[in-house]
This record gives sequence, C-alpha cells and structure tokens, in this order.
Amino acid sequence: MRHFLIWTKQYCQKTVDNFFISQLFYKYYFNKGEVKFVDYLKLLPIPILYAFGMLKLEYISKVLSDKYIGLSESEIYSKTQKWFDDFGHKFIRDKMIDEIEYHRNKNAEIVLISASPRNICYPVFSHLNMDELISTDLIIENNVFKGIQGNSVYKEEKVNRAEKFLKENNMTFEDSYFYSDSISDLPLLEKVGNPVCVNPDKKLAKIAINKQWKILEV
Repeated sequence: MRHFLIWTKQYCQKTVDNFFISQLFYKYYFNKGEVKFVDYLKLLPIPILYAFGMLKLEYISKVLSDKYIGLSESEIYSKTQKWFDDFGHKFIRDKMIDEIEYHRNKNAEIVLISASPRNICYPVFSHLNMDELISTDLIIENNVFKGIQGNSVYKEEKVNRAEKFLKENNMTFEDSYFYSDSISDLPLLEKVGNPVCVNPDKKLAKIAINKQWKILEV
C-alpha cells in the first residue's frame, strides 16, 4: 500500500515563504479588525529573518500564537475554520487536488504532515477528506489554549513523526510519496522512495535536478 505525505503550503496558489499560510490568516483577521496594524506589521519581516537563520521556528510559532492564549479550544478551531471557509479555500491548487485523487485511486493513505499548528492545518485536512493529520500540537489545558508545543514538526522531527506513522501502519518509506517546495523538507524528501518537488525554491530545485527527482510546476 502506498501513502501520500504533503506539506500544508503546497495547497497555496502562491508560495511566498514558510509562513504564507499564517500571513494569510493574520491578514484576514486584520481586515476584520481583530488584529492591530502594528501587530500585522511585525509579521512582515519574519520570513526574511527566518531565511537568514536569525529566527527559530519555535520562536516564530510562539509569536504567532500568543495572541490567542486564553481562548477555548473550540474558539481556536472556529477561527481557523472561518478563515478557511471565507478566504483560505480560494488558494487551493487544482493540480494538487488532482494529485491527491490520483493517489487515492491507488488506495493510498492520504496524510497531511506540516510544521504548522494543528488548528491551521485542520480545515485543509478536513476539506480534502484526508486520512491522517500530523502537525505541531497545541497545548490545551482544561479546554483552554495555552500555546504551541515546543517541538515543531520540522526538518528531522518531520521524519521522526512520519516514521512513527509508517511503523504503526505497517508501511515503509520506500513506498511513500512526499510533496514539498522547501529545502527545509530535504530530510524527508531524501527518506521517501518517491520525492516530488512542487514549485521548489532555488536550493531545492538545484538538488532535485541533480538527484533527478520529479518536479511539478503548478
């Protein structure tokens, strides 16, 4: 049996940076008047600082999530679902849906694996009727949101979580497909038997060409 691993932002028609999904989310609520202009401005340099190694993913996740600490679990998921229903779904790529259906017809396990928080991933996971969601977990205590787990599903941790899923389901990396556009996903791309690079960034594109990996331009 084959299974299919795909990273959250592969669904976007534009891939600007690792935090494009989060920026779309905050832009939506900025336009709704729930995010202050000064707070939205603070997000703009994050992708550049991250690209130059000046910020860690865990720190960025904390900055993005702190605003919602104290809300109930249902409120956290309701906010991301409303964003997706009103705005986020417009960015889903038809080509990626076709890829999912191709694998589904092959009796694949369709898995969304992402460093993004679970509440951000869940609307996409649900909308596309996927089988499993592997993402950075939320800290929920007494039904109250307390923040994001410190160990993000990122780089080697993404490999670890994927391996755990495979073992639990009697599957192997060799029969797996993984779709990504970022050099940060290189550890998992190198593990699977069928790596696919979707609109890859410059570093990943160079590696993909050298390794003769499949490249999709969508």
